[in-house]
Amino acid sequence: MNKTLTVLLTMILMMISSADGFAWMKVLEVGKSWTYQSFVATHPEVMPSDPYCEDQVVEEVIENGRSVFIIHSFNYKERNDVFISKAYEENGVYYFYSEEYMDYVPLFDFNLEVGDVIDDYEKVIKKEYVSIEGIERCVITIESPNGNLHYWVEGIGSITDFALTPLSKPIGINSKMIQCKIGDTLLFKDDKGLEKFLDYCSNVEVQQEDESSIVLYDLSGRKISVPEKGHIYIKSSKKIIYNPD
Repeated sequence: MNKTLTVLLTMILMMISSADGFAWMKVLEVGKSWTYQSFVATHPEVMPSDPYCEDQVVEEVIENGRSVFIIHSFNYKERNDVFISKAYEENGVYYFYSEEYMDYVPLFDFNLEVGDVIDDYEKVIKKEYVSIEGIERCVITIESPNGNLHYWVEGIGSITDFALTPLSKPIGINSKMIQCKIGDTLLFKDDKGLEKFLDYCSNVEVQQEDESSIVLYDLSGRKISVPEKGHIYIKSSKKIIYNPD
């Protein structure tokens, strides 16, 4: 089957009513990670002195009957202070939990069509299928009034200006995706950005953890001031059983 016919069939499938349960490729999967170059801090725990950030989906939990994914975000150099957030997907829409609104709010919506307006001022100007690392993915191009373009990629998220875990609104995050992986499988890469990132990593000094500075979280993402022996916590994006002895 040639590429043109494949894309045509895919577009026909897109026109199937959402009631028929058309399945978009999932952005959220346990084991998926994203590396960003951040031009400003994307959240308080990611310091602007480190230009690279990483998001990781570490766990899937059931919350009110819905599959919710736990995301850990950290700057690449100092990984011990982890920002934890929650998100889920439903019918092609990605929702993240906003501390500001105390509820889930939409971040990506792959049901948008050309001409649709986001947040009253950003407009969808293109929707197409593009081969990325050998897989045809839907790509939505969004234009701001100042002419800046953002790109949402099916199964990957946004590769420009939108992090997966913004502070309060999905606007003006000012970051650029370097790569997206699931396990060791590369789903997306920015060739020039990846080259700079790997060069940066080769010059990063590995710092030994100071026990007094280690930050622990419970499984709901709350920072723990006084950990209890034998309890399960999250440390440096991994689950541990706390045993100080």
